[in-house]
Amino acid sequence: MSSEIDRVVVGRGGRAGPIGDGTYPDLAGATGWTDFITGGYVKSIPKNPFNQLSAVFVGTADVDGSGNPTGGIAGDAASGWSYDRALGVFGASYFDEVTG
Repeated sequence: MSSEIDRVVVGRGGRAGPIGDGTYPDLAGATGWTDFITGGYVKSIPKNPFNQLSAVFVGTADVDGSGNPTGGIAGDAASGWSYDRALGVFGASYFDEVTG
């Protein structure tokens, strides 16, 4: 999904955010998936295959000294996905994208 977020940004002329304001989409909001669905990047809001939830937990990804993501975001039990809007990092709740 992180690559789809990047594709939406590139589709906007390389500018993140719905109006090029330097932010990534608010995937936890009610209309956060609109660009992905209407743009043909996804057919519907994805469900996490492990827990069948589609809610998005917004948190902060672990980063190294240079600000590069080093792991996932823990998420919470009510969410299928976790998302760091500032970095555009998206992943499954309770799954470390680095260590698996």
